[in-house]
Amino acid sequence: SPEKTRRLGHGLTRHSPNAPTVNDTGGMQQLPNGSLVWSARDVSDCDRCPWSVAMSYRSVTSGSWPAPPLDQPLRGLMARALGDHRDRVFRTLSAQPGQVVDFPGDASTEDLIVATTEATTITRPHLTFTDPTSKLAIAARADAMVRDESGRYRIHAIRLGRSSMRQRLLGLAAFQVGLDTLGIACLDGATVTFSDCVPREFDLTESVQLWTQLTAELATMVERLTGDEVSLGWTDSPFDQCGRQGCAWCQDALARND
Repeated sequence: SPEKTRRLGHGLTRHSPNAPTVNDTGGMQQLPNGSLVWSARDVSDCDRCPWSVAMSYRSVTSGSWPAPPLDQPLRGLMARALGDHRDRVFRTLSAQPGQVVDFPGDASTEDLIVATTEATTITRPHLTFTDPTSKLAIAARADAMVRDESGRYRIHAIRLGRSSMRQRLLGLAAFQVGLDTLGIACLDGATVTFSDCVPREFDLTESVQLWTQLTAELATMVERLTGDEVSLGWTDSPFDQCGRQGCAWCQDALARND
């Protein structure tokens, strides 16, 4: 209800010029001071196509144009359907007892910590943290987090279908690691609500283990890219390519080399 749900406004900790903002495309960001903030999607892509992550890294750090656009005619339609589904689930979550906070995209991680002192439900939460294993700066997000009777938060995600669940669960694992790193009490695992509006519980133990492995591999990749003249050519790069139709970097290279 309007009385229960509020959007953070007054007293927000606005980002400094060197603080990351929410990146709707899910990719890495280079801050004005030159440092990088990686997204959970970047780490996920290390599992599927390390070469595309290396290409994105070199593109972002050199100031050139990001990944070539990929023709996805159904993307807009799917985005609208997901938005409608997300609104339905948000209405259900907002009907639960307690204070509900709708977290704005330009709020800071410090704002999220403050919100957890009063809110039972936080929709659209996002955070930035230093990964404890790789020491990389990571931006992660979830669709909602809901506190239970124990005082700990349960991570919620909203999806239309089960495609790419390995990558989706990896993103939720990143958010869980972020909450743990920031000292925000959270339950292990996550609740995912698909298009049938039935919440389902997912264990994140294996996803957290995979996250630890992939962030370590990403840190090693960055060391190689910054310390050596590593070729990123299609035929002589040391990093594996996936060749998937959904990979913009691979499709662009295939069109130019095959």
